[in-house]
Amino acid sequence: MTFFPGPKEGKSLGTVNEVIKKEATKAATEYLQRLGKLCNQLGYEPELKLLLARPMISEKQAILAYTEKSKPDVLVVGSRGMGAFGRMFLGSTSDYLVHNCKSAVMVVRDKDIETLDNTNKEASAPASIS
Repeated sequence: MTFFPGPKEGKSLGTVNEVIKKEATKAATEYLQRLGKLCNQLGYEPELKLLLARPMISEKQAILAYTEKSKPDVLVVGSRGMGAFGRMFLGSTSDYLVHNCKSAVMVVRDKDIETLDNTNKEASAPASIS
């Protein structure tokens, strides 16, 4: 049974993987840029990095290795909010980093980012004239 279409005629699986990687990188870069602008508006100047892990290294191991080399003051990571039950079965990158990273770790939920983003938009919107 096939759950997703295979490569189109003339395309190798490697080409399909490269397209997926390119699109994921583009989406992640746009998200980081949005976060960077939000941080700047709040008075912070973060150093934002997009890490691409090798297939044999988990995301959490790649991030931990990077922080051991770069020694950031604070590592800010996102959380999808799976909760304790989800972490019990799937593990959690943010949970792993909180317990294993030597730098301070701040976990931010998407809801928190959206709230800050919306609050900031409202504050910077021009006042309406009646």
